[in-house]
Amino acid sequence: MTAHDDIVRFPLPMPFPGGPVNVHLVRRDPPVLIDAGPNTSEAWDRLQDRLREQGLRVADIGAVFITHGHLDHAGLLGHIVDESGAQA
Repeated sequence: MTAHDDIVRFPLPMPFPGGPVNVHLVRRDPPVLIDAGPNTSEAWDRLQDRLREQGLRVADIGAVFITHGHLDHAGLLGHIVDESGAQA
């Protein structure tokens, strides 16, 4: 297993032009997210779907790192922290 096997990209839909935004899961103990995605119900549902595909739930996330404060990268941060108690 290489280091790249531990990182999974989740493209999440954005509510405005520009294509999807990428959230990355670092499969460690505990799991870590890099970026959170936009604060939309569609992005929230997609994030939960992608985590389930990895055998995880939002509640399993231990930390979230935000690369920068734009809404498409940090919008769901509050929801993730509320659900998981993750460090942000």
